[in-house]
Amino acid sequence: MADNSYSPAIVRVPVESSIVFINTGRNIHNAIAVDKSWSSESTFGNIEMPSGAMTEIVFHDRGAFPYYCSFHASPDAKVGMTGVVLVGDVEYAPGQTSERGLKAVADYSGVTRHVPQEYPTIQNAVDAASPGDLVLVDKGVYVETVFVTTPSVTIRGVDRNEVVLDGQFTFGNGIMVGADAVAVENMTARNYTLNGSRPHNLSINYSYRIPGDLWNNAVSKAVLDGWQISGITSVLSGARQGFTLALTGVSNVNGSVGGPASRVDVVCDPNLPRGERTLLRQFKTECIQPPADANRVGNARNDEYLGPGYINHDFSLFKNVSFAGRRALQFRAELYNAFNSMQVSTVNTTAQFDASGKQTNAAFGQVTAARDSRRIQLALRFTF
Repeated sequence: MADNSYSPAIVRVPVESSIVFINTGRNIHNAIAVDKSWSSESTFGNIEMPSGAMTEIVFHDRGAFPYYCSFHASPDAKVGMTGVVLVGDVEYAPGQTSERGLKAVADYSGVTRHVPQEYPTIQNAVDAASPGDLVLVDKGVYVETVFVTTPSVTIRGVDRNEVVLDGQFTFGNGIMVGADAVAVENMTARNYTLNGSRPHNLSINYSYRIPGDLWNNAVSKAVLDGWQISGITSVLSGARQGFTLALTGVSNVNGSVGGPASRVDVVCDPNLPRGERTLLRQFKTECIQPPADANRVGNARNDEYLGPGYINHDFSLFKNVSFAGRRALQFRAELYNAFNSMQVSTVNTTAQFDASGKQTNAAFGQVTAARDSRRIQLALRFTF
């Protein structure tokens, strides 16, 4: 079990064989057969399998058993974190369990389903919807993950600031879409763990073609006509993320020694101003501490750290030259990260402590990877 997926997603075993499920992600997961014939809860003893937990399930009957994580998938195993166990020599075609037979439609059906006036949750309204329906969500906070398997459904809030999907740092995703032509409009999702939110994301696309009627002589036209410049400028703040905790030589909340624990204690704001961030210190490492009691879950919400943002410019420059007939020559120059700016992509956020509480990860808080430096691509194309 990884976060948001099983690996591998399809497993074949002989009858009377077993599969060991290990949660290698950082969120709680489980595995439940769609037909309820088996589940990790029955063998593990709890519906929640925390990070590092494992359980063994024995399969006695031949057949194909689609299964899902009840925290990150739909109960029919059609959307989200799903897998299939094949027991014996049963035939199976991948994807055979994911078709609902519904087709997308172009027009509004005329049916509006109101949440919470008619349906207590967004999921209830979505489950009842047919292609072309509108699910209209009134003001409020909705603690749920929504799975959409019906095409051409529109989910619309009445106010983007007051219609809020809240994951409470437990659910992985706010809305998971497994159908065509689904629209989600005018609402806010917060506190989901799998997709780090960015407070700001600005993208500017532009294209300019030099007019061909500015020059009045042949030489000027030959040199200056046919030029076009286009580009994309992206300005992104960092994504919110948390810290991974590892304890060396200490029994942690999972009962293991040296394995992954749960959450750190955040004792102060770990974020540094942009001007104080360096390659060796991207956040205040002293704000991250192990729980005073190794068997206590830390107080971290897993969104305290605002990672590095960046500003990127990509440019394209074209020169088109036309000849007699359909012949044409195009020169193209493309610059990616045109100004060759340093753009940090990964920071080491693994806090590792020994039995005395001393930080033993020397790279903690340091930059470990960056986006590509400037790349220039030249091309010449002749069309005839």
